[in-house]
Amino acid sequence: MFLKYQGKVFCARVLMKTLCRHSTKYLQFSLSAQTPGRLEVMQLLKYARRLIQALALLIFAYQMMNATEKYVQFRSSPTGETRNIGVSSLPDFYICNGDFLLLNHVGENKTGYSFTGFLKGSINKALNYVSWEGAENLTYENVSRQLFFTIGDEMGVFSDSYKEGWTLAGNLPEVFKAFTGFCRKLQTSKIDLRKTFRIKMYSRNSFQVIVTNPERSLHYMFDPTTLQGDQIQSYLTHKSYYSIELEEILWNEESGECSNYGVGKPFLSYADCIANEQEKVLKPLLGCMVPWLVGVNHSNNCKGRIQLGPEKQSQYHKAIRNIYRTRYFKIIEESQSCLKTCAEIQAKSTMTKQKDIKLDDYLAVVIHIKKSVKVTKYIKVYGIFDLVVEVGSSLGLWIGLSALGVFDLLLEAMAVIKHKLCRLL
Repeated sequence: MFLKYQGKVFCARVLMKTLCRHSTKYLQFSLSAQTPGRLEVMQLLKYARRLIQALALLIFAYQMMNATEKYVQFRSSPTGETRNIGVSSLPDFYICNGDFLLLNHVGENKTGYSFTGFLKGSINKALNYVSWEGAENLTYENVSRQLFFTIGDEMGVFSDSYKEGWTLAGNLPEVFKAFTGFCRKLQTSKIDLRKTFRIKMYSRNSFQVIVTNPERSLHYMFDPTTLQGDQIQSYLTHKSYYSIELEEILWNEESGECSNYGVGKPFLSYADCIANEQEKVLKPLLGCMVPWLVGVNHSNNCKGRIQLGPEKQSQYHKAIRNIYRTRYFKIIEESQSCLKTCAEIQAKSTMTKQKDIKLDDYLAVVIHIKKSVKVTKYIKVYGIFDLVVEVGSSLGLWIGLSALGVFDLLLEAMAVIKHKLCRLL
C-alpha cells in the first residue's frame, strides 16, 4: 500500500512539472507572438494604463489643492471647559453716574459747551475754530470737572466672604471717559476671589455699574458689548440684587482674525491701535489730537484755539461724528489694522430680586459673581499633521507610493544624478 501511494505522488509531481513547463512556454510564445490581434490588445492595454495614470495624477493634484486650501484657510472649532474664577478672567467694574448724559448745568453755562459741543470742541457753530478749553480759556481738565458730575467719596464698595462678613473693597480710583464722565473703578485685584462671592455698593446718588472687557475698552469709552442681559443700576425705591455669569473666549492668533497686543507688538493695546487710526484722519485736519479721544497725558493733545477753514471744518465735523456715533449704536470702532483681541470676556447679568428701601436710605446694589467661568477656546481644525496624513494617503491610493517608496525613488534619483555627473567629469 505504501509503495502504491508513493508511486501516485511521484506521478503527480511529474505531471505538475510538465504542465508548468509547457504553460510557461505557451505564455512566452503568446506574449512574443507578432500577430495583428495580439499587438492591438497590447497597445490598448498600454494606452489604458497611461490613461489611468493620468487620471490618478489629476485626482491626486485636486486632493492636494483642497488639502492645502484647508490648511491655509485656518478653520477653527470651539472647545468648552469650566474652571474656577481668577483675576485674569474678571472684567473691569466701574461705578458711574446713573444718568451720565445729564451734565452739570452750572458747568454748561460757565464753559459754554453742550455735550455734543464738548465732543466737537465747538462753543458756537459760527466760530471758525475748535477748542476744548471753554469760553474762558480754561484747561481741558478743568472744563471736564465743571461739565461732568463726579462720583464722590460717599460711594462705598464692600466684598463679602460669607464667613468674615462685609469688608471694604479698598479705595476706588477715578477714571474719566467722555461718554460716561467720571467713574470709580473697583480694584478687583485687591479682592480675595477664593473667599469673595458678592460685591455690595452704596451711594446717596443714583449710579450704574459698567461691566467691561479691559482688553476691548478704548480711551474714551468702555466696551459696550461685554455685558449682556440686565443693566446693573440703582433704584430709588429698591435694593437690587444681580447675578453675573462669566465666559472667557480665546481666539487663535494664527487665524488672522485677532491680535495679541502688548510689549513687542506694534501697539501696546487695542485702544492705542484705534487711537493711531483716528490720528491718521484727525491730525492732518487739526495738527493735534482731540483730548478726550486719547486721554489727558497724550503728547499731541490740542491746546488753545485751533483755527479751521470752511473745508477743513466740514471734514473734521464729519470725522468726529463717525467716531462718537459708536456710543449711541453701542459698537466698537474696528479696522483692518486693529483686529479684535484674542482674549475676550463676556458677562451675563440677571436681576434676581429687589427689596424695598426707605426714602432716606442709601441706594444699594448687590452683585453675586458665580465662581465658575466658562472657557471657550478656538483651536485649529486642520493642522500640519492632518495635511501630512491626507498627502500620504493620496500618494498611496492614486500614485502607489509609500514612505519607503518615496525613499527608494530618492535613492534612485541620486544614483542617476551621480552617474551623469561622473560621465561629465
